[in-house]
Amino acid sequence: MAHTLINPRELVETADGFGVAGGLVAGNTLYISGMAPVDVDLQIVGENLEEQTRFCFDAFGVVLKEAEFTWNDVVKINTFVAVEDPDALGIYCGLLKEYLEANSSRNAVAHTYVEVKALALPGVLVEIEGVAIKET
Repeated sequence: MAHTLINPRELVETADGFGVAGGLVAGNTLYISGMAPVDVDLQIVGENLEEQTRFCFDAFGVVLKEAEFTWNDVVKINTFVAVEDPDALGIYCGLLKEYLEANSSRNAVAHTYVEVKALALPGVLVEIEGVAIKET
């Protein structure tokens, strides 16, 4: 089975410099790497969890589109959050529901939410990865 790397131009180039693609298609499955709130110059976008999560979900959607998948194909999302705030889960889940309602006919996906001490870059509060499978 051939594998296809997905590296949308709209997102930071990490494949050449870091060996990390935005996603990888294997058969009818797309594996989306962790989307972090960084622009093409590796500058953090967003000052709080809501702003950074929106950026990550938008980047997630860019990878889906580039790979010719849709939000309807998303079956699993894993989210890592470096925020010690009891309201963080509610903020995040509200945004997840908003993006699903706007972009998918599904109202839920399999999901894991993990609170971590820190992420790859100082100031990054959230990273979102996932799996999408096209029905054959």
